[in-house]
Amino acid sequence: MALQDKRVSARAKIAALWATFVLLFLYGDLIGIFRPGTIEDITNRKLYVFDINQLFLLAISVYVMIPTAMIFLSLVLKANLVRWLSIIIAIIYTLTALGSAIGDDYAYYISS
Repeated sequence: MALQDKRVSARAKIAALWATFVLLFLYGDLIGIFRPGTIEDITNRKLYVFDINQLFLLAISVYVMIPTAMIFLSLVLKANLVRWLSIIIAIIYTLTALGSAIGDDYAYYISS
């Protein structure tokens, strides 16, 4: 049986891009735990300049939940809405990722 190219819908492509983003996002956070001193900081309820408290954990949960939800929403919302939501959310996440990478010298973080 030969492989055949099938047309993939724009919705499926956008959902796949969001899924890829979420996996890379989580990979970067997971690998970041192994930076020297990070586990000790987390144990002391600190992450970089942030105190780890319920508000911080809620904010991080919402921050990760949005692109995760976009995987599903890309498949079910109206195409025009998906297009604009994807553009706006992607810009926001790109800016926050770039902002958090400023001054960071760990190559894995910049690449993820």
